[in-house]
Amino acid sequence: MNSLFGGIFVKILIFTLFTSGRAATFTDGGPIDNNSTRYAESRVVNGLPAGPTDFPNHVFITVYGGLLGLEIINYCSGSIIGSGPLSRWVLTAGTCIVTDILQLGSYLLEAGINEEGVAEQTVGAFWFNSFRHPGYTDLATNNIGLIKTNTPFVTSNYVKPIQVAPISWSGPAVMSGIKGTGAGFGYVTNTGPSSNTLLKAELTVIPQTDCSNRYEYSFPNSVYCAESTATPRQALCRFDVGTALVVVSRGVRVQSGIFIFFSEDGCTTDPNGFTNVGNYNDWIKLIMDRNP
Repeated sequence: MNSLFGGIFVKILIFTLFTSGRAATFTDGGPIDNNSTRYAESRVVNGLPAGPTDFPNHVFITVYGGLLGLEIINYCSGSIIGSGPLSRWVLTAGTCIVTDILQLGSYLLEAGINEEGVAEQTVGAFWFNSFRHPGYTDLATNNIGLIKTNTPFVTSNYVKPIQVAPISWSGPAVMSGIKGTGAGFGYVTNTGPSSNTLLKAELTVIPQTDCSNRYEYSFPNSVYCAESTATPRQALCRFDVGTALVVVSRGVRVQSGIFIFFSEDGCTTDPNGFTNVGNYNDWIKLIMDRNP
């Protein structure tokens, strides 16, 4: 596959809060380092194998930057959204979006991947066609972004857009108790080995007060947390940031959340954090309408 040009230095965003002598920390893992390899650090811990058509919305995102835009600086996930047989929009986390115009960032987006390196469709995008929410300040605040691809994804059994959550799904109280599924490439245990196939984690949304107590942090209403009730516990982790939490509502697959953080103490130790897509339904429509 051809490398795209551009990039940005993606800051390592880690929050450490001290309460009663205990440090509660959540992170998105930050950018890759020299030891990071494609897919290998993208963890769906203790995940179950996903079928080839289970997550046709799933996109694996490679972010380019550095000197001359030839360096891979991050890996993320995202979801194809939109309507019709041709879609050019990917929904992801704000931390995955290139914002430094001096770096001329770019993305390689692969869809229809079920095995490592095997993509049914691959498209590119440039920084000027990517959008981070203007209110983004940190991992837990307006952490949402959109990427418009240079060429469209063509709908097939393996590649197709997903419906985004309606405004009525806004707020953590609405989501509490809902079960959803996230997908990515990753380890079969907390310590490895890594998986070469797409894995899924089945998670249940917990009350926001429980999540705030676990992390000792007051999250905004646009964030909710979810965790596994399975044994062993399942979880999303590094480089799965941006992947969708998919909920089936009346037989329709709906993206209710965007994975944005996990615990520094271990991917399965504390709940995964998600941006509530319903809170940003209007913003998503606004960006897409303004950039047809």
